[in-house]
Amino acid sequence: MHVTAIDVDPRAAHMAFVQFSLLHIPATVIVGNSLTLETREYWFTPAHILGG
Repeated sequence: MHVTAIDVDPRAAHMAFVQFSLLHIPATVIVGNSLTLETREYWFTPAHILGG
């Protein structure tokens, strides 16, 4: 399983990143708007970087 999470609110994206990291889930967390495809920031969890 690999998760791609997109949210407009940076606070919600930070909370998702922390949860995915603590649960060791490979994920890409994006701060942006999924309707207009605008992206401002994106982060990869440690499990994603390590190839989990």
